[in-house]
Amino acid sequence: MTRLKVLIDTAGAVLGTVREDGASGEGDGPVKGAFVAGPGQRIVTVDVDDDIVEGPPATLYSHIRNTHIG
Repeated sequence: MTRLKVLIDTAGAVLGTVREDGASGEGDGPVKGAFVAGPGQRIVTVDVDDDIVEGPPATLYSHIRNTHIG
């Protein structure tokens, strides 16, 4: 399982994700980053299976919306 921070808008659309551990997945070491939610946005933390995280972004975003956002 991978823990992700997810930026979503008021409609529940996923705007972006970042791994909570800061891992980039590129093999060059950790990348540190953070979201700042703007007006009408919020940040949630979710746990997602590794195989979904490693797949296409559209699949990941759809999975997050359907299983964690509602």
